[in-house]
Amino acid sequence: MATYTKVGKGYAFPKEKRGEKSPDFSGSIELENDLKEGKYSIAMWKTKSKKGAKYLSMQISDVQKDEDKESSGPWDK
Repeated sequence: MATYTKVGKGYAFPKEKRGEKSPDFSGSIELENDLKEGKYSIAMWKTKSKKGAKYLSMQISDVQKDEDKESSGPWDK
């Protein structure tokens, strides 16, 4: 039997599809312990294998704050 060690936590919510390549789910994940701590973005797509098995494909991206922008959204303009 495998042993699992928690290295972080996160969430993902269903997203409205805005195009063929846009993710079906997105959210964030935070890593802890000896890993590089920080906040990461996660995106997931519903897909099928060549044999027809359904699964979620995932991408985890490092979230970098844009130091040049002081605005927190379009309402600050």
